[in-house]
Amino acid sequence: MCQHMLFNAPLHHGQVEPRLHVSARVMELPGFPSTTLYKVPRGQRFPLVEYPIVNVAAAGHTWLNLYGFVGMAPSRPQFDEFPIFADGLNEAGLSCAALWCPGTRYPEPGSGNNLFYADFVPWALGRFATVAELEKELKSGAVRLFGPKADSKFYMPLHFISVDSTGACLVVECMNGEMQVYGQEYEARHHDGLGATVAGALSNAPSYDWHRTNITFYGNFTPFSEETSTTKMYPPPGCGQVGLPADASSPSRFVRAAFYQQAFSRLPKDGGGWLPAPQRTASVPLGGEPYSHSVQTLVNVALQATQIVMGTPYGTLLSETPEGGSKKVGVGDYCNWTVVRDHTNKTLYYTSAFNNLLQRIDLNGLKFDDRARMPDFPSIAVIPPARNEWYQEATGAFVQPR
Repeated sequence: MCQHMLFNAPLHHGQVEPRLHVSARVMELPGFPSTTLYKVPRGQRFPLVEYPIVNVAAAGHTWLNLYGFVGMAPSRPQFDEFPIFADGLNEAGLSCAALWCPGTRYPEPGSGNNLFYADFVPWALGRFATVAELEKELKSGAVRLFGPKADSKFYMPLHFISVDSTGACLVVECMNGEMQVYGQEYEARHHDGLGATVAGALSNAPSYDWHRTNITFYGNFTPFSEETSTTKMYPPPGCGQVGLPADASSPSRFVRAAFYQQAFSRLPKDGGGWLPAPQRTASVPLGGEPYSHSVQTLVNVALQATQIVMGTPYGTLLSETPEGGSKKVGVGDYCNWTVVRDHTNKTLYYTSAFNNLLQRIDLNGLKFDDRARMPDFPSIAVIPPARNEWYQEATGAFVQPR
């Protein structure tokens, strides 16, 4: 299971434009999958490996990536055999992510350029700077997305979401053997019951259009309260959310994600009353430093929101498997890692299940013109963590009274 969300805020207090666009994603799987963050330079030839898929050797799509990117993928040696990227951000600020979607049935390969589904994420990251470019290419038919049947060892049921530095969003999934593209044209035609766009919200099965229909039944929920917890005891704030689904299922998570995005979008567009945090008041005089500016605020909001919506820490969703005459209890799905992408500043942040210290990758500071090639991409271990320092020592930080 996985979860994706998208937020925006003014980059500068008091100005509606330019906007800061930040997206976040949680990867959730069972077991102990190891994950590595790879830096892929420009000019790498793709696909990285040849998959033994019948009838596409002569018509498989090949390309050199125009944009360097960083991407989450399996660690070696698994990466050498099946280098499937689950998530990433390129130097133009475009992200692409693959999320689990049971029920996916990919198209058969055709006579043109056939793009294997496992290569979709690096193809999008390496070839496009904007969602508009990606959507145009997909709808042109120049490249045909395909995949194996469900009984193949190379099969994974995935759908994809991409976001760019303008905040535009695109969802791609394959149902009943046909590729569906949900982009700007789809958003222009759909007005959901929550009263605001939910582009950028994506979870798992059923299909994306099913989720968009389902959220219309939750249009009565509201983030507004007349009072706060310090000004009124009853009814308490949040009563407009009573009945909002709170379970870990994909439909419930999609609804919560859409609701949180809608709530955040109702704040004043210029940041008035909420950015920087806290606002200048009598208790926070002019000249004093605010707690948090736009980037820090939005990155932390996106990180917290996706983790709350996903909400399955290690050991809280269990599995039962037959063993002898009883059942063996074990750890089921849990949040392996979370990424937050600042599309405006081309920066990626991540945490993992076993190291919650926020790690930062500034793509502006990376060289993507180096000669490193598959399989020798520079990399950082995410799971297991690259470092043993899973906390920041604060014992010696106490300030002595004057």
